[in-house]
Amino acid sequence: MNAPPTIRNPEKFMQSLPANWDGWLHWEWMKGCWENTADTPQDFDGVKERNGQFLVVESKDVGKPVPHGQFRALFELHRMGNVAVMFIWGKHVPETGVFWFPNGNRYERFIGVDAARRLVTRWYDWANGKDGSWRGETFDKMFPPE
Repeated sequence: MNAPPTIRNPEKFMQSLPANWDGWLHWEWMKGCWENTADTPQDFDGVKERNGQFLVVESKDVGKPVPHGQFRALFELHRMGNVAVMFIWGKHVPETGVFWFPNGNRYERFIGVDAARRLVTRWYDWANGKDGSWRGETFDKMFPPE
């Protein structure tokens, strides 16, 4: 197995390959392209586009946190307005998660695959113009003032 150094656990990676996976992308050629040479590119586990709207999915093993840099990147993408973000804990099926609705500061926590599927379906309907309303908690409840 010739995994790039950005893949921290190649054996685990090989157990849940992305759809249509066609091999490793080695990032080493980018070293020196930005100031922080220890900083490496990141990936997202899934991206779906529909009518100019995007759903970005990031999954982690249960109990694993989202790294700060990846969280920050997803937060900034979400702020663009046409990006929904879905964090999933559970690699084979969603056990728990958080869905950040597009166009605003609303989110919803969910438990289980059925709830996750309902949220993805709602996003798809919204992207098709069938449903323009998003309900849920606001980010200020998710991120209380410091």
